[in-house]
Amino acid sequence: MAKHGKPNWQVLRDANLQSMGYPASATAERDLLRASVDSMLDPFVVLTAVRGADGGILDFVFTEANAAACAFNGLSYEELIGVPLLGHHPAAGTTDLFERYVHVVETGEPLVLHDWSYPQDMLGGQVRRYDVRGFKVGDGLVQTWRDVTDTPSFRLAASEEMFRLAFDHSSIGMCLVSPLGQFVRVNPALCRMLDRPQTRLLECTWQELTHPEDLDVDLAHVDDVLHDRIQDYRLLKRFLKPDGTLVWGDLSVSCVRNADRTVRHFV
Repeated sequence: MAKHGKPNWQVLRDANLQSMGYPASATAERDLLRASVDSMLDPFVVLTAVRGADGGILDFVFTEANAAACAFNGLSYEELIGVPLLGHHPAAGTTDLFERYVHVVETGEPLVLHDWSYPQDMLGGQVRRYDVRGFKVGDGLVQTWRDVTDTPSFRLAASEEMFRLAFDHSSIGMCLVSPLGQFVRVNPALCRMLDRPQTRLLECTWQELTHPEDLDVDLAHVDDVLHDRIQDYRLLKRFLKPDGTLVWGDLSVSCVRNADRTVRHFV
């Protein structure tokens, strides 16, 4: 009667379906649907609304789930079916997820969330990132989701965010510069050092801000980098402030190259 901890409801209903005049193919279609849903790598559930006396939605209960959803929830199929959503996932109520579910059921608008942050109850409140889809079915919704926290795109985004924070909060002047010398990105420390706002620096080239006596040696190093003779260099040089006064800087330059070894930008 049961297989892998789940009631074999297709077999149980077979006789009933045929006695009601449904062809045997209806059961075969159910078998195919069940097998298809259970083979999904992503969790899949059906949530049915629980309404109060005034007709408002108070909660949802799990009325169907695939194997991946059971594993995600840490329950067998028999244990999960009938469980209230808010009792099993309190964070659905403390975030706006519950309200989003209600909106799907009441309006028929699908739920589409990309890279959505959610404190996972099953992991002690650890925040994970999910792609979520939900669609109205009857007085409830079907939902599927995918954990994208550890995907390459998320790791890249996290790495970029760490770089941005380090760049913006560094006490040392930092910048990204085009191969021609145009400032592409500058941090607050560099703005303070050169006594210019960010908008003004982004209109400049480093050549304009370099003391004339230091320009040739700096250009020679840049030429070496551009022609792939060196990867980086260091130089003690003078910079010009707007009022003409000088500020000495210990310049360290490296570069990021394209696949063909041309310079994408200087750092």
